[in-house]
Amino acid sequence: MKITMKYKLNSSQIRLLRFFWISVFSFCIAISTFAQITVKAKNVPIRKILKTIERTTEYKFFYNDDFAALDKVASLNVNNVSIDNALTTLFSSSGISWEKKDNKQIVLVPQKTLETKAQPSEAQDYKVRGTVTDANDGTPLIGVSVVVKGTTNGTSTDINGNYRLNAPHGSILVFTYIGMKKQETIVKSEIVNAALKSDAKLLEEVVAIGYGTQKKVTVTGAVVSVKGDDIKSTPTTSISNALVGRLPGLIALNTSGEPGYDASTLLIRGKSTTGDNSPLIVVDGIADREGGFNNIDPNDIESVNILKDASAAIYGSRAANGVILVTTKRGKEGKAIINYSFNYGLKQPTVTPKMCTSAEYAQLVNEIETSVYGRTAKYSDAQIQKFKDGSDPTNYPSTDWLKQTLNTFCPQIQQNISISGGNDKIKYFTSIGHQYTDNYYKNSASNYKQYNLRTNLDVQLTSNFKASANISITDENRNSPYLGSESIWRYLVKGDPTVNITWPANGLPVLASQDNFNHVTATSDAMGYNNNKYTVFNTDLTLKWDMSFITKGLSADGGVSVDKGNTFNKQFQKQFNLYGLDSQTGTYYSKTYGPSTATLGESMNRVQAITANAKVRYERTFNNVHNINAFVAYEQYQYNYDYLYGYRQDYTSTTIDQLFAGDKKSMTNDGTSNETVRQNYFGRVDYSYAEKYLIQFNCRYDGSQNFPKDHRFGFFPGISLGWRASEEEFWKRNLSFINYLKVRGSAGKMGNDKIGEQYAYLTMYSFGNNAVLGG
Repeated sequence: MKITMKYKLNSSQIRLLRFFWISVFSFCIAISTFAQITVKAKNVPIRKILKTIERTTEYKFFYNDDFAALDKVASLNVNNVSIDNALTTLFSSSGISWEKKDNKQIVLVPQKTLETKAQPSEAQDYKVRGTVTDANDGTPLIGVSVVVKGTTNGTSTDINGNYRLNAPHGSILVFTYIGMKKQETIVKSEIVNAALKSDAKLLEEVVAIGYGTQKKVTVTGAVVSVKGDDIKSTPTTSISNALVGRLPGLIALNTSGEPGYDASTLLIRGKSTTGDNSPLIVVDGIADREGGFNNIDPNDIESVNILKDASAAIYGSRAANGVILVTTKRGKEGKAIINYSFNYGLKQPTVTPKMCTSAEYAQLVNEIETSVYGRTAKYSDAQIQKFKDGSDPTNYPSTDWLKQTLNTFCPQIQQNISISGGNDKIKYFTSIGHQYTDNYYKNSASNYKQYNLRTNLDVQLTSNFKASANISITDENRNSPYLGSESIWRYLVKGDPTVNITWPANGLPVLASQDNFNHVTATSDAMGYNNNKYTVFNTDLTLKWDMSFITKGLSADGGVSVDKGNTFNKQFQKQFNLYGLDSQTGTYYSKTYGPSTATLGESMNRVQAITANAKVRYERTFNNVHNINAFVAYEQYQYNYDYLYGYRQDYTSTTIDQLFAGDKKSMTNDGTSNETVRQNYFGRVDYSYAEKYLIQFNCRYDGSQNFPKDHRFGFFPGISLGWRASEEEFWKRNLSFINYLKVRGSAGKMGNDKIGEQYAYLTMYSFGNNAVLGG
């Protein structure tokens, strides 16, 4: 197959394109055809009229910015006249003289300057010529400004990057171009070439925008980002917590501090839809990855970007609540770099409630009894005094349930070692990480352990083929007592300070005053335990084919990702003893709590997700000002879930906490499975003129099984426009104290297919435990 594309733009088309953008932003109204000038301006500065001529013709004016005569107000009303006639009319009685140079360059100076220009110069003038190229790839640069420093003598490069002008020996030529560093070269001969380097600070910084990247300065959508180095500076085991306060529009809600369960619920610009409001999480280009992004080692993250408006439409039916893009690190060409980091931290609750002492509690109870109920006070003054002085801690204690249950701090450990590097054939990044977090409980059975392994490889197979492979393995182990943190904290804050937790004489846990609860047994494994193990395996394989042999800028890539997740939950409950004191005999006795015999429940689930996609991309710059980046793509997704549960009770011993050791007569089991599939077509077109006038259009034709067959696909378009006003000449001349200003706007359509139960559109029978026989 042969594809031929004609892309050369003639001067008329360029002028029409310029005119379109200028009209959109309402800066001038003028029409130009070839060398004929049409201008209608009344009572405006001469400087503005010159800019209108520059934008609608091929002529360029060179003058000193401090030339006061250009600020005089004038009028010009000409239709299809030559440039000479137009300027003669404009500059009459203005004190401005002009001279036309080669390549349609016009130099403006005060009248007396040109009158004396013929006087002999001490320095010999050279007819200097040369070529200006991009230092990176040698591409000729069109439209580069070349000026003799300190004068108005200048020109610009043609379509081949060439220029010519007269310059004295020893003078300095100044080369300037949008997005490039300014370069100054001394004239020592008749040939002066220049190779301009990119302004890395301005142009090299890119952000992820979904299925690709874009220069930060030309992004037209609402995209905010944070670098991985900033994330890892916050020592937390959950990425969602590390993002708090770093990204505008991101809202985080944390309802638990329990190790392993302390991830925040994220919202982007609040709740955008009914039902499930969670944003779409995309890791290394793959949406809804198993494991999400909270378990990614912070040391492995390159950047996190958020799409908040029409730019998210590229994700169609899953983008209504915004999109979070996570990019992991990759190897770079150079020597191997080994990094090791170790962080030991101490966590502390921000605020803990201040509880009443037993004496304060007794006084408040008395007030309620006498004032509210009209009854006799429950505690006497003598009893309250004993609570205050602590003379009888066995019978009149003052117990601070929070203080006796919780430590002031709990430890947290993070460590990671990574190696990265490569050459022009292969680049690599590999890291191993470990995290550990304890809980605040004394005698705690609650902790969290995590291990991470990641390897990202990029291999240049041939000059046209590149392969990338990512492998990530995460293993999590969550341990907690039988009662969850929510229950424990609820009982702690309503604990009675007049009741002991442990007996002062021997430290034995006291009989439960409410719902079988005592902090000693609740926070340890005396009542049993909960154990959750979660292993995630993510792998990607991508191939990229450079098809520039067909036409420059054309490429194709495709890949497949496989995610596997395995979860194992184990809940073991057993009897435990609490102790009372016989006030008559002074002896302690035990009481058994919990089930009559131990019980064990185990569940396992398996998840597998496969995503495959293919893209054809075209990226090209024409005449150094017309930038086009476009692609079309196809993607499909398949998700399978299987669940299995088993239960037994009546264990004769708690030593063996395995299912086989329970009574077979008590065993029960359950299981289920489900499947999800998606199919979609999508694409995007980016165009910019001189990286100044910007437009982006993206769309997605998205299909989800959550909807009936005839309504399964939806179309989700998005468009955004941008204008870098600070790149305009009038801005640089008059408002240079503001070095960057971009105006943008967008509109788009996005959906939310997270509607709850699958197949809700079907009429279904449900399976229950009841049956009607013979009726």
